[in-house]
Amino acid sequence: MCSLVDGLYPAAVCIDVVLDQLNIHDAVTLIEIFGKAEADRILSRLCFHFTPVHVSWLNIAEIELHALTGQCLNRRIASEHCF
Repeated sequence: MCSLVDGLYPAAVCIDVVLDQLNIHDAVTLIEIFGKAEADRILSRLCFHFTPVHVSWLNIAEIELHALTGQCLNRRIASEHCF
């Protein structure tokens, strides 16, 4: 997160971060790693958005991409009227 705030987006006021519900994705982990002052500085520029606990949209996206790869991305589609 530090490289995200300081390296990739140093001029951003707020950075939206999408995370799953893993137990290490919280402020306590940043405090343990960086210390309270540095973690507060990093967290002041981040806005966390968590995926749903039981049905992650990331899992749905992975399933859809897998289906596309298996069914049609491995061949050339002649035209849009083939379907």
